[in-house]
Amino acid sequence: MMHSVSARTAALGNDPVTVEQVVDSSCHCGENPLWHPLEQRLYWTDIDRGRMYRFCPIDRTHELVYEDRPVGGFTVQADGSLLLFRDRGNIVVWSNGKIRTTIVEQLPNEAKGRFNDVIADPTGRVFCGTVLPKTLDGRLCRIDLDGSVYTVLDHIRCSNGMGFAPGAQPRKHMYFAETMAHMIWMFDYDQLGGAVTNQRPFADFTADKLLPDGLTVDAHGDIWVAFYGASCVNRFGPSGEQLQVVRLPTSCVTCPAFGGESLSELYITTAGGQDKNSYGESAGTLLRIKPNTGGLPEHLSRIGL
Repeated sequence: MMHSVSARTAALGNDPVTVEQVVDSSCHCGENPLWHPLEQRLYWTDIDRGRMYRFCPIDRTHELVYEDRPVGGFTVQADGSLLLFRDRGNIVVWSNGKIRTTIVEQLPNEAKGRFNDVIADPTGRVFCGTVLPKTLDGRLCRIDLDGSVYTVLDHIRCSNGMGFAPGAQPRKHMYFAETMAHMIWMFDYDQLGGAVTNQRPFADFTADKLLPDGLTVDAHGDIWVAFYGASCVNRFGPSGEQLQVVRLPTSCVTCPAFGGESLSELYITTAGGQDKNSYGESAGTLLRIKPNTGGLPEHLSRIGL
């Protein structure tokens, strides 16, 4: 299916940047963009409608590849399949349009909740957040290679974006956005055992009531954060200082991710496609910019492999 591309200019530091509207699938809650390095395609979800899409930048086409239970987040497995984190704490392996294996049928105490944003770590484990609607009482969990699940943090006010600081191995720091607390936290991260400790603020947005949503870390170690309701993706240095603001043509900005053959393109998902009159014509679309920095390859999960 071919699609049109529109463009506008936004502020990226002192340099203009073109914001492209790559795909308009009118997502109600577009989320979790993730570059599939083996397929050279970008995947993302529409959580509210239980859909998943795939975009090929080479021929500029996109397609609906999944329509089933809501997928709050997913990772690319080392064998090329996708690990889907769905509602009610359900985790499955999906490939070629079919559920291949169920890793976890349902997490305890998650009958009314769902996963929300996940990330694979350098060893192939997965950190996965949950949300419970109307309670703001979610968890941050870790699933190990054998499929066992451990609670890392609880009483989380909307678990969201995560990332690992680059540098010499082993990785030593992890970032975590707690949206309704208006915080991005930083942890010490033990790559050998998977533990996260010494939780402390990385960036505090309580004064302005900003809502940090998805995030990603670039090749320089800077952190790109989507702010839901604020029409922007901002870049922060490793010390938490704000470096750049990218203004976007909708307030419902959810998550950034680097993609493309050289990881030089930043894809951005948005929500609100069911009400473009309120949120703008770009609400629910997949956007793209080309910043002055490239991204890092996301780690592949190895759950059950």
